[in-house]
Amino acid sequence: MKGSDRDAIFTSLIKISELLLKECEALGEIVDCFDDAFIVAKRVISHNVEILEVQGELNFLCDERLLHNDPEVRALFSIIEAIKECSDNIEDLSRGFVRYNVTSLRENSVSSILDLERAAKIVSGLILKLKANKKVDSSYKDIIELGHFKVEQKKMFDINVNKLFTRETDPIEVIKWERVYSSIYKVFSSFDSVSVACAGYNLEWD
Repeated sequence: MKGSDRDAIFTSLIKISELLLKECEALGEIVDCFDDAFIVAKRVISHNVEILEVQGELNFLCDERLLHNDPEVRALFSIIEAIKECSDNIEDLSRGFVRYNVTSLRENSVSSILDLERAAKIVSGLILKLKANKKVDSSYKDIIELGHFKVEQKKMFDINVNKLFTRETDPIEVIKWERVYSSIYKVFSSFDSVSVACAGYNLEWD
């Protein structure tokens, strides 16, 4: 792959990671004002659409330049696809608050929602390091930290669902919050997929 092709792909990848961060920042606004959940969901959806557009333009570029069979390009597309999965799951989470008519956040969900922004910031910084060929300990630290979110959120998911089924008496609340907790965990599982894809690229190509 030519250097110019690599730069073009990373330019799109950086833009996609920045849009992911904007999604998480938008979602985080519901912590302070849950009444705006519908408006927040619309903003999250718009960023998801932008990611899809950038991905489509990049696919066209790679088709035009016959790059899809290049091993490094495939490795970079694995990262892009993992980030898009994150974006899709964040969109689904934001829609879920509206879909299930959630009227307020439970305290045990706030830290998880705020951690999404932290994870997205790590992704953005990590992409910049990969572009700069910084195969150093700091890259691996970011990759490990990104994967660590899934481990912690799995513990949180188990605790929250256990409390939900043992303490909540309203079956509707049990149904809606079990789905919300599942959606939150699904996002962090997607971030773990990003860490795996980044680790593979960092090991093979930087």
